[in-house]
Amino acid sequence: MLEGIGLHKAYRSGKATFPAVKGVDIEVPEKAFVAIMGQSGCGKSTLLNLLAGLDRPDEGEVWIAGEQIDQMSESRLATFRRRHVGIVFQFFHLVQGLSVAANIELPGRLAGLSARELRTRRDELAERLAITDLLSKGVNELSGGQQQRVAIARAVI
Repeated sequence: MLEGIGLHKAYRSGKATFPAVKGVDIEVPEKAFVAIMGQSGCGKSTLLNLLAGLDRPDEGEVWIAGEQIDQMSESRLATFRRRHVGIVFQFFHLVQGLSVAANIELPGRLAGLSARELRTRRDELAERLAITDLLSKGVNELSGGQQQRVAIARAVI
């Protein structure tokens, strides 16, 4: 389960403070699909960054799988994210110069998965996302939609 309790986050510029998230509570059960919707500038990206552990709340708590991530050290949080959090960014951040297969496998390599397990997971994801025929291509050869599917596979692996 993913849970945010009393989340607050503000950005500062000089003496001015700009609140982005004010007292948000959210609970997402395991395997649920949730859409965060709202007007531009209302704090959606800030909320997602807090929930993924990419940013820390000014107030409140973030819990994933029973662990409070907002209190973790940076190194512990990085390890936790590699094992439990998959992120597809608005800009895909695929590694140019690597093949589609290598881009998908990258987080799994960092998490210490075996080569056999990586290939199995990669091939299953590629089949589900209809990108099997792209695995040997460079990411610079792909359309935007294809790059998005590679980014999704990389987040899920």
